[in-house]
Amino acid sequence: MKKAVYICCNDPYVFKSVVALNQFEVYNPDYDKVMIGTKYSDESKKLCEKYNIKTFEINLEEDFNDLDKRPYSRNYPIECFYHFYAYKLLNDYDYILQTEADIYTNKKVNIKLEKIKHIAGSYSKNWRISNFKTLNKDFDKIKKIYWKGDIHQERISGGIKIYNVKGLEKINFYDKIVEYYKACLKHNMPRCGDDSLEVFYQMLNPKHILLLPPEFHVIIFYNLDNDIKNNDITFFHFGGPTKKYWEINIYAFKNLKPMQKYFYLKMIIYIYKNYSMKFIKEKLPEVFENKIQFMPLNNITD
Repeated sequence: MKKAVYICCNDPYVFKSVVALNQFEVYNPDYDKVMIGTKYSDESKKLCEKYNIKTFEINLEEDFNDLDKRPYSRNYPIECFYHFYAYKLLNDYDYILQTEADIYTNKKVNIKLEKIKHIAGSYSKNWRISNFKTLNKDFDKIKKIYWKGDIHQERISGGIKIYNVKGLEKINFYDKIVEYYKACLKHNMPRCGDDSLEVFYQMLNPKHILLLPPEFHVIIFYNLDNDIKNNDITFFHFGGPTKKYWEINIYAFKNLKPMQKYFYLKMIIYIYKNYSMKFIKEKLPEVFENKIQFMPLNNITD
């Protein structure tokens, strides 16, 4: 079985993405590492080459057009939509796993990939399609155009997805995603981010989505199940209103929940153990400047 892990990002995010891919590899060395974007600098390509990360460049502006006219989510670059196309670039793999720069891999991926026919991703309890705000306001329009499916189903979380490459080829997944994107634009209900577009796809094609347990991929700012323990988690997702790990300083740290503190410290320790001070200072200046990283290692507790 041939597998790859990949991140889709623009050039400014390359250094943080390299860290995330390398950290994933600690627990999952049997995955090839890949980065996909529109255009990468020579410096970025050399850094990826140094860490055995394959780079792919492609421009999908014609498919995801008019992003500059989005009413919201303009801070997300076009590369956020590229993970839908990845299986076309990586068609010699059996399964590909999408991760992101602000995700910490806590242990080996132990999902039975053979069970994934098309798409798999985790969910958070009580987070359903019906309460996805950016879709909720457009439900009436959607019903008039082509309504089917259950809006009360638990929705797939953004960030970690596993794709069955051959399975996506059979259902023409990318063509359908682009069709939905353009149809939403035409009817004045734009899908301004990739999460919104993928949940829209799930709403109309629920049988194509395999929902994995919440502990597989924890997004801390969702309604997290308090029964989930640190050691149960495969992927921990920073970000949202609680900030990405490189944005957290000593003041923000004090207000974090215990689980956030635990994974923040694990990420910082990983970085300082595996990269030179020169690399951190030049490539991850936010991390270097946040003095919290010098806290003793025994601050990490389950």
